[in-house]
Amino acid sequence: MDVPLALRECLEFVIGSLITHKDQVSITQTREGDRLLFDVRLHPDDVTALIGRHGHTVKALRNVMAAAALRDQLRVAVRVEPFETAPPAAPPA
Repeated sequence: MDVPLALRECLEFVIGSLITHKDQVSITQTREGDRLLFDVRLHPDDVTALIGRHGHTVKALRNVMAAAALRDQLRVAVRVEPFETAPPAAPPA
């Protein structure tokens, strides 16, 4: 099985179990050598649920992802950001 795909599916499963707006999730991944970066964009209400109190939940998520990637000698980073509520205004012409 493709390791980045398996890690992504693991991340999707865990995040899907923790949030309420499952239809408003975007996960993009970038690979740079032996490092995988997952950018997770969520509904603003779900960001607080995923981060948890004092960041404990997202820290545990990052530890699980690091442990899953360790066997294949990969490093993993997970970045969590809210979706913008409105697109940025265009500058006046």
